[in-house]
Amino acid sequence: MGIEEFFRQFEDGETDFSGVDLRGVYLRDIGLMGFDFTGADLSNANLEGCDLQGAELCEANLTGAKFRNSVLDDVDLSGANLSGTDLSGVRMGQVALHKVIMIGANLSGADLLQAGFKDADLTGTNLSGAFLGETYFYNVNLTNVNFMGAECLSERSMKGVIFCNTIMPDGSVRNDNCGS
Repeated sequence: MGIEEFFRQFEDGETDFSGVDLRGVYLRDIGLMGFDFTGADLSNANLEGCDLQGAELCEANLTGAKFRNSVLDDVDLSGANLSGTDLSGVRMGQVALHKVIMIGANLSGADLLQAGFKDADLTGTNLSGAFLGETYFYNVNLTNVNFMGAECLSERSMKGVIFCNTIMPDGSVRNDNCGS
């Protein structure tokens, strides 16, 4: 499906775009609530300021995409590749982030209330200034992750985590399980 066809179907009210190739598409400030982008290629897409509440982005390729200041509440991102993605300032409440690859992503200032990271790789991700209330991290690689100034990061919500050169909210550096 080409971009022109996507916009035609979008204007006709279609919401199922699973598996489509939308690399580099420009969808800034658009309401995409409940849309299905399962397995879609949205790499390098501009989705800044979009409302994606309840959308399905499972297994999607989101590498290099821009979601700055978007709303992604109740979105399922399980199995998605978010490497190099700009998610700064996003609201991502109750988001499923299971088996995601999020290497080098920017989530600075993001609101991740009740988000769930499980079996995920966050190597080199920037979570500085993020709100992490009730967010859990189970079996997550946090190598070179920056949590500086993050709020509500709880040790109780972390199990099986790899800390290696991980900057904690207070500026301290943790190296638990580093190299194991």
